[in-house]
Amino acid sequence: MTLVWADDGHGVVQDPGALAPGEGIYYHSAMIDGLSNHYTVLIPPATIQQQLGRAIRLGATDYLVVNTSNLRPVPMTTEEVMEILWNSRP
Repeated sequence: MTLVWADDGHGVVQDPGALAPGEGIYYHSAMIDGLSNHYTVLIPPATIQQQLGRAIRLGATDYLVVNTSNLRPVPMTTEEVMEILWNSRP
């Protein structure tokens, strides 16, 4: 069993500082909500770097699910998520 923390749909992992080695992340590269739609690139690459870099530094790399919503309109943020985690460097 692995504890997996989700982000808030805007790229910020909702772990209240509790992210730890052996855990994982459920991360959105896009999400529909009251402020955006599927066709808006919502999450800045700097936010992705900061949040996933923190997970890598803490060793919380046992599990990752990337929810791309509609993949076609969000290639930049999805690529950013995959590059950060594939290389495992903050």
